[in-house]
Amino acid sequence: MGVGDVITLMAVLPDGGLNGRDFAISGIYQAAGRDKIFAFTDYATAQEFTGLAAAPVLHVLAKNPSDADGLAALVPPGHAVRTWPQLATYFVQVNTMFAGFLSVIRAILLLITLFILGNTMNRIVFERMREWGTLRALGTKSREILGLVVLEGAFQGLAGALLGIAFGFVISLVINLLGGLPMNNGTTVHRILLIPDDQTVWWNLVPVVLTAALAAFLPALRAQKLSPSEALRCP
Repeated sequence: MGVGDVITLMAVLPDGGLNGRDFAISGIYQAAGRDKIFAFTDYATAQEFTGLAAAPVLHVLAKNPSDADGLAALVPPGHAVRTWPQLATYFVQVNTMFAGFLSVIRAILLLITLFILGNTMNRIVFERMREWGTLRALGTKSREILGLVVLEGAFQGLAGALLGIAFGFVISLVINLLGGLPMNNGTTVHRILLIPDDQTVWWNLVPVVLTAALAAFLPALRAQKLSPSEALRCP
């Protein structure tokens, strides 16, 4: 069967009858990994062939999956609307499961970051006792010392997060240049490209900075409670 051949299609009419018609094949499209066969024709011919005054089902393709709900809201009342998450229940379940795994991993990494930065800020506060004492002797208020240490911890978290995000972009670029991540779908191998977006950047930047500031809070309280004379006597 090829272009130019004539095939006969059958359709079930609304009253239960059958309609048959010969069609000449004008083109063949074959998608990799697809074993289903579809026949495409123009809208007027499809109406005449099936005996339907209007299409019973309309498929609307959106450029962005997040636009599905907005497009569904534009459909006039009286029509049944199903968005792709409602039809792809298996995908939604798998995606929710993996999102839960990633949330647990993110929480573990943030907890590790909290302890590591807390230990680092403790050492920084201890090694710079005389500096805090000098600042207090020059008239710096205790709450300003607290803010200074917390701000320093937040900047450390910001620097680490920016380096990690930059490293992630570089790794994504290298993977994409190599053709993407291979995924087997039966006998077909699909290539997945990694495309970070702005929302992903903020979801990784803000929690790290807040965690770093929290890790510096307890050492900052320790520096705040020292009097200038106690701090200046420290080695």
